[in-house]
Amino acid sequence: MNGMLEITTVGNVTHLLYDQLINMSQEQQHATFRDLHELYRHKKTQLNCKCTNVDIDMMIIYREISNSYYIKTFPKQSSKHDKKCHFHNKNSLSSANEYIGNTQEDSDGNLRVQLPAIDFKKVKPSKKKTTIKSKDAHGTSDSIEASVSVGTSTIHQLVRKLITRAWDDYIFFKGKERYPDIGRIYSQIVKRTSKKIYVAKNVSLDQLMYKGGKVGSIYYIEKAHKHKYHAFALLKYAGHSDLQNGMSELILEHPSTLIKMKFTVNTIIIESAFSGLTVSEGPYILGGFVTYTEQNNPPHFISLGLVPINDYGVPIESSYERFLYNALCHQKRLVQRIHDTKYHPAWKGLIPDGLLIDTVKPTIIEVFGMSESQTHYHQHRKVKIDYLSSLPNYDFWYWDAFDKKTLPKLPPLRQNGID
Repeated sequence: MNGMLEITTVGNVTHLLYDQLINMSQEQQHATFRDLHELYRHKKTQLNCKCTNVDIDMMIIYREISNSYYIKTFPKQSSKHDKKCHFHNKNSLSSANEYIGNTQEDSDGNLRVQLPAIDFKKVKPSKKKTTIKSKDAHGTSDSIEASVSVGTSTIHQLVRKLITRAWDDYIFFKGKERYPDIGRIYSQIVKRTSKKIYVAKNVSLDQLMYKGGKVGSIYYIEKAHKHKYHAFALLKYAGHSDLQNGMSELILEHPSTLIKMKFTVNTIIIESAFSGLTVSEGPYILGGFVTYTEQNNPPHFISLGLVPINDYGVPIESSYERFLYNALCHQKRLVQRIHDTKYHPAWKGLIPDGLLIDTVKPTIIEVFGMSESQTHYHQHRKVKIDYLSSLPNYDFWYWDAFDKKTLPKLPPLRQNGID
């Protein structure tokens, strides 16, 4: 998410990334908004959004009935914000912590994920249909009617969080004993992580998960839940090709057995998944909800998310991150990808690209990959470097990959680190 709030007081200018605000704990978030509101209502600060080259005035208000603060853009100003800025589509950002919304951790450490029903439940077809243009197997364009899920990005978040949590837990608890690869991370997901992620009150991913073998078992997973929920599949992407009538065939590979299998999906869904990626080459992990069709026909994905990974199974967001994580994993470094700041309150909502836990002090790592012409990206870069490098209980390492610098020397292992 682009966008950064510039806070100007007498003799001082500070910045807060919107991502940072959203990822803060509820207590940190409320305190930050409260202090900011005190300054603003006494006219001791000027607030501006820095998502473009032109400063956009902002305000902060307090609503007593909900005890919540709201950073807001002024009326009729949303179009001035960058398309990727939070305020381009929403006119406020609240201290009510609603942005953690899709995923919340309960007191037992379970993640409870809220997904659009259409993405994982069997629902009655909507009367509203969307007409789309789709090329058939011969490359001709036909109009077809399709029901399109609005929650595929949420499925992407679910798949990414599932893989990231599995990697982080494996590294923390088992990394010294036996270094992970894709097969071991998949086993971690099946045996442990999927049991701690719930998509409904009493329904975990483990209960819905297709774990390999005959695809006909997908029918029995759905049957066990009275056909209320679709099965969940998580496999390595091996390719896809267009079929007729707006459909595509998926070739997916089991991460442990390497057995390939066929599925189908609406072409618009797989194309949408690829269009949202920032990495043009695999490997990828594909996950989503799948339904049994009928005998001798491949199962069909209702929704899916596509997550780029490195050669060992670490989720990545750029080719530079893949290069770095391949280098770290090749040396069997204990590096976590980090999916939240629960155990690191000092970060105040800033989620770095990774954390090495085999150094004298835990080492925060960052990769900066966009060119210097991307002004707002480099404003974010400066905020991250200034803050993360100031934390006394962490070391900080970063790579300016955008200017073609070679990978800096990796932080040294502490003496009791693994070989």
